[in-house]
Amino acid sequence: GSRKVDQFDMSLGGPIKKDKIWIFGAYRRAYIDSTVDRSPADIQAFHAFAPELVDDLPANLLHSHQPFVKLTSRVHQNHELIGMFQYDRMRQQSVRSNEANRTTVTDVGGGMYGVSLQSTYGQSLTTKFSFNYNNKQGNDPSRYDPDLMALGVPLSIFQSTTVNQGIPTGVGNIFNEGGYGTMAIETSNYSVVRGDVTWFKQEGLGGSHEFQGGFLLMPHNYYRGRNIVIDPSGWTAESQRLRDPNNMNSGLVPFSRTFVTSALETTNTEGKDHDYGLYVQDTWRPMHRLTMTLGVRADFVERDDI
Repeated sequence: GSRKVDQFDMSLGGPIKKDKIWIFGAYRRAYIDSTVDRSPADIQAFHAFAPELVDDLPANLLHSHQPFVKLTSRVHQNHELIGMFQYDRMRQQSVRSNEANRTTVTDVGGGMYGVSLQSTYGQSLTTKFSFNYNNKQGNDPSRYDPDLMALGVPLSIFQSTTVNQGIPTGVGNIFNEGGYGTMAIETSNYSVVRGDVTWFKQEGLGGSHEFQGGFLLMPHNYYRGRNIVIDPSGWTAESQRLRDPNNMNSGLVPFSRTFVTSALETTNTEGKDHDYGLYVQDTWRPMHRLTMTLGVRADFVERDDI
C-alpha cells in the first residue's frame, strides 16, 4: 500500500493596538490518502463486478482543517480579557479491500468558543472567570456523499449460501457495492462557566499559603444519536450469491433483502446532564522542603436519559 500526505500550516500574530490588543491565528489543513492492500481474489472481483474501477481502485481519504484565533486585550493595567475560537473537523471516508465505494463515514469535530477575564489585585490576589461553549459532534447529514446516496442500498455479493434456522445466510463475502442504506447522525453541545480566586499569604499562619477557591458550572450538556434510513420505502440492504460458486461471471441470484417497516428515523441515544461544583484548597508550605495541599470539593450532578 501507499500513503500520500498533503499538509499545510500557517500562523500569524501581532499587535492590533500597541500595548492594548493582540491577535494570534493559526490554520492547519491536512489531506491524507492511503491505498488499500488487495489480494488477487479482490482484484478478480473488481474485474467481474466493477471493471470501470480497476484502473482507479478506491482508497481511504482523511481530510481535516483546524483554524484557531486568539484575541487578547489589556482592558486595564490589572485586567486581561481573552477571546478564543478553535475549530477542528476530521472527515474520513474508508473502504475495505472488497468494497467498490467509500461508504464508511467518520466525521467528527466542531467548534469551541471561549472568553476569559484574568485580574490581579495588589501583590497577593488574582481571579479568573471564563465561559466556554463546545459543539464538537459526530456525523451530520451534509457529510454524506449525495452521489453514493443515489446509488441505492448496499449490495453484498457472496460466493454461496447456507441455511441457518431456515434463513439463507451468505458464505464467503467476495464483493460489496452500492450506497449507504442508513445514516448515523450524532449531535452534542455543552457549556462551562468557571471562576477561580487565588490568595497568596507569604508569611505568618505557620508558613506560606496559597488559598484557592472557585466554582465550575456545566448547566447544559446535551447529546443525541440518530439512525436515518435513506430509502423512503425502508429498504436498507440486499444480499446476492453467485449462480455458480466457482465462477464470478455466472450471474447473481438475490437471496436476502432488509427492510425497515416502522419509523425511518430512530433515536438510539439522547440525554442531557449538568454539573455544579465548588472547591476550596490550601497549598501550605510550613518549611522549605515540605508542601501540603489540603482541600475539599463538592459536585452536584444530574443526568436525564431521554
